Amino acid sequence: PSRRSEKAPHVRLVTREMTTDEQESALRSGEIQVGILHPPLVDGSLVCREIAHTAFDLVLSSRNPLATLPKLTLKDLAREQFILFPRRIGPRLYDNILALCMKAGFSPSVIREAYPAQSIVALAACNFGVGFIASEVQHFNRPLVVFRRLAGEAPHITLGIAYRREDRSPSIRMFEKAAIEGARSVR
Repeated sequence: PSRRSEKAPHVRLVTREMTTDEQESALRSGEIQVGILHPPLVDGSLVCREIAHTAFDLVLSSRNPLATLPKLTLKDLAREQFILFPRRIGPRLYDNILALCMKAGFSPSVIREAYPAQSIVALAACNFGVGFIASEVQHFNRPLVVFRRLAGEAPHITLGIAYRREDRSPSIRMFEKAAIEGARSVR
């Protein structure tokens, strides 16, 4: 048995993929006890503790002329087609990316939506545009792409652990501690 099961043999962990909005609703209804999502939350009956905050990395085709530049800013992407996750997955995050582009002086002319991250990387490899990848963990080993950290103002992803304000069970505290430790190892 793993260390985790030795620490909490009575806890059954079931994971499901849900958007932030879906998790908020499921937390309110009691369908789930804890979620890892993108803050901020709308519902004041929920607590959300930030566990990670990191800049997105840019993924682009190695054939894209921008791939030869060692540093890129959002402004450099003004003429590029964007590959983004669907807005429904993270509407506030999606809108923040577009707002940062506007602040840099442009609005993306074409936005292709793709999900999950490996689809964004695959589309970038085919030179269909530039995409944003949330973590170095998602730097899939593909020979046709390069990854760049944007210089200057760039989109950031924030992860938080959320639960109902009145629910501070030992299981949730243990999960919270494990999530914080896990987030530190990925940064």
